[in-house]
Amino acid sequence: MNENIPEFPENNNPANGRYPLMSPVAAAVTGIVLILVLYQFIGGLLTLLIFGVDISSANVNALRLMTVAGQLLFILTPTIMLAKYIYSDVDTILRIKLPNFTEIAIFFIGLIILIPLLQYFLFFQELLIRYIADNVEIIGKLYELFEELSRQMEQSLSNLFTADSIFEISFVVVVAAVVPAVCEEFFFRGYVQRSLELKISPFWAILITSIIFGLFHFNPVMLPALIILGFYIGFAAYKSGSLVIPVFLHFFNNFFSLIVFFIFGDEELLEAADQSVSAGDEIFPFFLLLLVFAGFIYWVNKNYSRLKTTK
Repeated sequence: MNENIPEFPENNNPANGRYPLMSPVAAAVTGIVLILVLYQFIGGLLTLLIFGVDISSANVNALRLMTVAGQLLFILTPTIMLAKYIYSDVDTILRIKLPNFTEIAIFFIGLIILIPLLQYFLFFQELLIRYIADNVEIIGKLYELFEELSRQMEQSLSNLFTADSIFEISFVVVVAAVVPAVCEEFFFRGYVQRSLELKISPFWAILITSIIFGLFHFNPVMLPALIILGFYIGFAAYKSGSLVIPVFLHFFNNFFSLIVFFIFGDEELLEAADQSVSAGDEIFPFFLLLLVFAGFIYWVNKNYSRLKTTK
């Protein structure tokens, strides 16, 4: 068992702050169901009741505030309450520990490699899906449906994240980068993954949490990329034993996406990709980045215990 994970003997008093009131797997499942109901369904219903069906015509700042409130009330707050009620030792379960600068820098370098790698991955994924959709009728119909859903989602996000002033840009960064990074990492890498690590192998705990993380975003096109990103963040959480690093990685990924959006916008990026990029040109950099990233993960996994002691 990892040194960062506390053991919870079964025959002991849960009121002493060290032992869970239920199986860690049951605790993880309970949390997933609760957050899904609270955030996706109750939060979605409240949004419809307040703003109506036509979200695009709603006051954008009110919608941003609603987004922040939903994450804080329906993700972060229940996560902390569950950790406190089931485990008592909130700091240990949620990985509340400061890493050193070297640890942060190591995983930041990995993210810098992963971000362009995921862009190449999405490019080849799109080519493959289009090829299958052109040759299999039912896949083609599903592809058209998912494309329409993606367009609607992109339009909603575009309205939510479009900003015209420094103050508004700062507000959008808080809404789209700071709050989701904190709330989602407390839940996924803090509560869910940590709970699963107590009963199953770290690899499966990270993978299962990453799949749930991807599904949570309800974006079929981005699902594989979200799972890969979630797995890397989960790996960072497990190796470091600190939630600070996952929060930072999640924030930077979202912040980088916002910067790209502020500079280029969605339509310009899509047009550039369609007009100027060919599969042959992208194969070599894709596999080069893949090899570099795989080597990086191997190196970190082999040397992390030594690296984390470096100040």
